[in-house]
Amino acid sequence: MKIKRIGVVGAGTMGAGIVQVSVGAGFEVVVREPTQDLVDAGLGRVEKGIARWLKKEVIDESQAEQIRGRVTGTTQLEDLFGVDLVVEAII
Repeated sequence: MKIKRIGVVGAGTMGAGIVQVSVGAGFEVVVREPTQDLVDAGLGRVEKGIARWLKKEVIDESQAEQIRGRVTGTTQLEDLFGVDLVVEAII
């Protein structure tokens, strides 16, 4: 089975890092948190990581946009049903 979509449960420091590396490697990622505030905070952490890549010129703005387009956040467990791999990154 070829992995194309990854689900990450938990978007704290570790989870956001997993999301960032995964989308940077070309995977589509669904990140799940129990509340929208936590989803937004986690996606903000991912965005900070992407911004660091841009500042260090690891990627350009076009690549950053592609990376951003591969990550989605959700509060619904059902949104993980179509993923090929789930990574748990919660306390």
